Amino acid sequence: MTLIVTGGSRGIGAAVCLLAASHGYDVVINYASDGVAAQEVASQVRALGRRALTVRGDVSAEEDVTELFDAATEFGPLIGVVNNAAITGNTPGRLDEQSAETVKRVLDVNVGGVFLCCREAVRRMSTRYGGSGGVIVNISSTAARTASASALRRGAPRSGVVVGRRAGGCITRRRRPPWRR
Repeated sequence: MTLIVTGGSRGIGAAVCLLAASHGYDVVINYASDGVAAQEVASQVRALGRRALTVRGDVSAEEDVTELFDAATEFGPLIGVVNNAAITGNTPGRLDEQSAETVKRVLDVNVGGVFLCCREAVRRMSTRYGGSGGVIVNISSTAARTASASALRRGAPRSGVVVGRRAGGCITRRRRPPWRR
């Protein structure tokens, strides 16, 4: 059983990779830039007796998402996807100090990336398309529900994830994540 984790090279994503491996899942670790950190997580997954594959890719790029899911087939059936990848734009400050390009990039990764990964997961796992079913977990942020100076960079895009999760229409039944059974 295979699990894809976007943004799996550090933080919450790395923790999800290790937890899933400890429950018997092979893990495909997606990362955008820190290959060394991704390889370290992969080594820890292998130390737990599971297979790990690192795949560099930008979740906001449709071709990269397709390549990520194609790479996951190396381990057999895909059982789940954890959409964890997100960026803040690294631009602290007020709204009037933000560039449109930075905000567009944050939205492309934090909302568009979740959409692309969810769509590809449905195409690969849904029984409608010949799959055996699976689980999609979209990681959001408490910043999506609170007002703060970082709300534009962190909260607004992750609010899109919450809304998309509730209105996505791709979930036909609820299922607990495989590592929580």
